[in-house]
Amino acid sequence: MVCDRDYLAPAGRTEEMIIFQITAGRERSDATRNAFYARLVDELQASVGLRAADVMVIITTNRLSEWSFSGGISAGVQS
Repeated sequence: MVCDRDYLAPAGRTEEMIIFQITAGRERSDATRNAFYARLVDELQASVGLRAADVMVIITTNRLSEWSFSGGISAGVQS
C-alpha cells in the first residue's frame, strides 16, 4: 500500500504508520468515535511507542442485512 506521508497529517507520517480498517454494524456518535480515536492513540503510544501522527483509522458502518454469518443467509432475515 502506498500512503502519502503528509496527506491530512500536519505532523507527517513515518514508515511506522499503521492503518486500522474497522467494520462496525451501526454508526456511533461523533463524541464516541473521537473518544475511541484518542484512546487508541494513547494506548498505542503507551504500549509500543507509536507516534499519534502514525495512526490512521477508517470506520465503515453497515446494516445487519449486509452480513451473512452462516449458511448463505442474511443476518437481517427474521426467523
